[in-house]
Amino acid sequence: MDTVIAQFGLDPSSHDGKAAMAVLENWPRDELFQSTVRELMAFVRSVVNLYERRTTRLLARRDPFGRFWSCMAYVPRDRYTTEVRQRIEQILRQALDGADIESQVQISSSKHARVHVVVRARPAPRHRHASMSMPSERQIALAATTWTDRLRAALVALEASAAARLATRYGTAFPLAYQDEVDPADALDDVADLESLHESPQTLRLNLHRPPGSPPSRLHLRIVKAGGPIAISDLLPMMENFGLRVMSEHPWRIALPDVAGGANVQDFELEHGAGLALDIEKIEPRFVEAVLASWRGEVENDGFHRLLLPTSLTVRQLVVLRAYCRYLLQTGLPFSQVYMERVLTAHTAFAADLVRLFETRFDPDAPERGRDGRTRKLSAMLTRRLESVAGADEDRILRAFLATIEATLRTNFWQRDAHGAMRPTLALKLDPAGIRGCRCRGRASRSSSTHPASRACICGWGWWPVAACAGPTGARTSAPRSSG
Repeated sequence: MDTVIAQFGLDPSSHDGKAAMAVLENWPRDELFQSTVRELMAFVRSVVNLYERRTTRLLARRDPFGRFWSCMAYVPRDRYTTEVRQRIEQILRQALDGADIESQVQISSSKHARVHVVVRARPAPRHRHASMSMPSERQIALAATTWTDRLRAALVALEASAAARLATRYGTAFPLAYQDEVDPADALDDVADLESLHESPQTLRLNLHRPPGSPPSRLHLRIVKAGGPIAISDLLPMMENFGLRVMSEHPWRIALPDVAGGANVQDFELEHGAGLALDIEKIEPRFVEAVLASWRGEVENDGFHRLLLPTSLTVRQLVVLRAYCRYLLQTGLPFSQVYMERVLTAHTAFAADLVRLFETRFDPDAPERGRDGRTRKLSAMLTRRLESVAGADEDRILRAFLATIEATLRTNFWQRDAHGAMRPTLALKLDPAGIRGCRCRGRASRSSSTHPASRACICGWGWWPVAACAGPTGARTSAPRSSG
């Protein structure tokens, strides 16, 4: 130690001499005895120059026999965490092709924390040792950045003008449990959803994502909500009706002073019960629309939603099948709604083509020329496919749906109100004479589906109860095609 101080030409009682002596006194003893005077001088000079600067520093010494590397990483003390130490260890181990590592941490009254990492060398040919390169201090600096630093950098890359405001607002809002599980780049979607709570705090924000390595039948549903969290007992039945199982939940409370009650972010891991591969890009818009419509009570929460994921049907189109099901319950068809839901779920392609037949017949935007020919062709195709249905009950149910759609005379499915919004009722005028086994024969009947709380069917000779169906807003504006 005296030799090193003497080589610097410093007075041991001077400020610089005391600073250099403090570095040597705190230097690991093994390193002090195994390092050369030249190496110690370089180390002391680097550390003394570091004390007044909030930066990182990496110092390394290789064992003369090639058995290990001894590395000293200095990081600002307020940025040091266990995660930072683990990242530094990972960087050094990969760069130096280490077989094993040992580390010690010193946190003193100085502005820096020192991480001493010994990387045990892996036996290898000499040319392999020659190709090794020490990590740069920039890599160590990146490893020492905090979650908030990385969130700020992600915000700048996304929206530089609002980055400072958003970083100040959300830098300390996310709890440590959230930071441990969510990458800052992935948190940007949550930041956007949390920001939108100011405009409409009562609206749920939903999005789907799939972590790397997850099987295609699994995905995660992220829900952002002002106030208290959603009870998992409320969400379970809804997800089950979509054919999904809730495997786990990760809830986080977000502190937002200007949002009454704060906010909650809940991440639900979901798996399709039948192992269906789920394409998030294709299903997310329809799935989110259906979940929100069910949550608001605009549509009924039942098993018809199981048709949404394996098909391209929307929640609005499922209302059509639900309305015909409720009508068939009144015609004497001896099957429950639950059983009819299961039959359609077992024949998803047939169910989707039933809706296609309905739209082919009545969509006012479809070309009028050749409409009857397209309708007959589709009906014939569905009839032929019924020949491959094995179960008698399934055959009867599917034929009933087909016959009821073919017996429909008109509908208000594409109509909007004076404000351009979809009508809250779905009306279907049918000719019961064309439905085999129907109890209401002789005169046309109208199946009027309204809000789930109000259900009725208007027949030629009076009123009798029928289940109702409601759909979310968003249908096109047009008048019914047929009259009568």
